[in-house]
Amino acid sequence: MFGDRFYWGKTTILSLDKTKANQLIKQYTDQHYPNKVKQYLQELKTQKEQQIKKYQNVTFTTPNLMWQDQPLNKTKTFTYLEAKVYCKKLFLANKKDWRLPSLYELLQLTNYKQVMPSALKRIKNISSNQYWSKTQQHNITSNYWIVDFKYGFNDTINKNKHIYVRCVRDIPKSLKDY
Repeated sequence: MFGDRFYWGKTTILSLDKTKANQLIKQYTDQHYPNKVKQYLQELKTQKEQQIKKYQNVTFTTPNLMWQDQPLNKTKTFTYLEAKVYCKKLFLANKKDWRLPSLYELLQLTNYKQVMPSALKRIKNISSNQYWSKTQQHNITSNYWIVDFKYGFNDTINKNKHIYVRCVRDIPKSLKDY
């Protein structure tokens, strides 16, 4: 026993041993903890959605990724190295962790049911031309994979050619890193 009188909810307990205390704590957490977790997760989701809406004029999202969507994405071309440096130095939506997308990530923007451009409709700033990926051709180190949004095909191209770029960043699971 550790005391004379305990108040637990609406009941008064005159004596409490360790087993009874552990049972009461387990009962309380079983009843209240899941609701608190659900409430917290909903608040995080709402905050993340608000952050995404705040930057819709310069970005759009796909699952787990935030994409740059600015007029420059369809007007300025870069060599591979310039594109890589540009994404690394980009500060957009209050974030500076932008990078070149992989070939797989870039292909997720392709809509094969349309052409010129063959891209998702929600992309505002897209050219029917080629865009860099960070994926290097395995047998020719001077070539990198690109996606051509005219018809949605992919190919490799020499890293010294000037083509378009669209930077991407990962959307973290926790809001503190958003």
